Amino acid sequence: MPGAKKGNKQGSGGGAGVALLLCLLAALIALVLFLYRQQGWLLSPPSPTSAPSPTSESSPPPDTEPPVIEGPHDLTVAVGMTLSYRSGVSAVDAVDGLVPFQIDASAVNLSQAGKYPVIYRAEDKSGNRAETTVTVTVVEVSGVNDDDPTADVSGAVEPSFPPLPEVTQEMVDEVSDQILAKIVTPSMSQWEQARAIYNYVHTHVKYVGSSDKSSWLIGAYVGFTRNRGDCYNYFACSKALLTRAGIPNVDLYRVGGGTDHYWQLVNVGNGWYHFDACPHPDSYPLNSFLLDEMAVREYTEKCAPIRSNYYVYDYENCPVVPVGTSLEELPQESESVEVTADPLGEQSQDPEDGEALLPPGVLEATSPEPSMSAGPEPTVQPPAELPAEPIQAPAEELSDGPTQDPAVLPPGEAVPSPAPADTPTPVPETEAPLPEEVPPAEIEIPGKEDLL
Repeated sequence: MPGAKKGNKQGSGGGAGVALLLCLLAALIALVLFLYRQQGWLLSPPSPTSAPSPTSESSPPPDTEPPVIEGPHDLTVAVGMTLSYRSGVSAVDAVDGLVPFQIDASAVNLSQAGKYPVIYRAEDKSGNRAETTVTVTVVEVSGVNDDDPTADVSGAVEPSFPPLPEVTQEMVDEVSDQILAKIVTPSMSQWEQARAIYNYVHTHVKYVGSSDKSSWLIGAYVGFTRNRGDCYNYFACSKALLTRAGIPNVDLYRVGGGTDHYWQLVNVGNGWYHFDACPHPDSYPLNSFLLDEMAVREYTEKCAPIRSNYYVYDYENCPVVPVGTSLEELPQESESVEVTADPLGEQSQDPEDGEALLPPGVLEATSPEPSMSAGPEPTVQPPAELPAEPIQAPAEELSDGPTQDPAVLPPGEAVPSPAPADTPTPVPETEAPLPEEVPPAEIEIPGKEDLL
């Protein structure tokens, strides 16, 4: 029995060792699994629910805002005139910047009075669309009565109005600024602003053939507030709006003829052009927006049977030179007046017609003959040393024989003494240069032999 107990003790001891070994092995496996899992957490990317990924942070938010169409506004135009629908209009998107836009003006009929819709549409790159609609009003504008060529009247009856207040510059400027705020935008060019001003004045004022011409301020105020007047009111309203818009302008008025007429020269950056918002005779219609000098002279000649000197003005005292003025009429003495070339690059030509309507001598005047003199005046011999007879001879008798122009003598050279009696009598050195009748070929030029 003692041997059996000993075997039991050894068996229990061996089992405990195996169990301990298994426990250590299990603990080791658990530690390895724990470390593997910890390492996996460190190496694996963050969960989408825990934090946004770097890629999602750099992508822009989706574009859901449509572009904004800026600048379109209601327009008024006379029957038969044209419109610029894109003038001062743009479409801007917060993401894409400037985007293209389309205009649907298919409903507009410029040959018939009425109100017509014009639709502007724009779309950005994300497909967001914008649309806005304005109204184009086409109106009839009465012209000047053709039946009476001596008076600018249309036969309209002037309604009764309350007495005018004392019109001041501030009052006209205030009304002008209110009108400009409706018809022009800062993005418009000066040409586009001038066109908007022309359209407004041409359609806003009704021609009635009479006005108070004591002050252009009164003429402008009446045209703005009473919507009627004659050419003076059209002129005054244009002057007020052009000046407030910063567009240079010069007043013009008719010279000669049986009636008065007033209009402007304006410069929108490419030279001075005629600007006349007043309607014209019904039998001679004219779109008088930025006409050059040749165009107004042609029109003056054309409508002469009913209106004499239509666009004839004081050419000599005009402070600027319109585009299209003939070269013969350009100032010869003053170099301060500058003529801007035609923007189309066409050379100005003399008008074929209309010369008879101009003041005498305007087109016929020629440039002065260039002077043949060069250098300072030569020293003149004392009268006592000169022959007596040649001094008394008339100028026409001095044209015979070879002559020497005293003006071409070199500075400081003495005047040659009189020639002997058997040689042709020279022109006395104290006489004036040869008269203009002498052809240039008869004038003796020093050094001529060397040139030949």
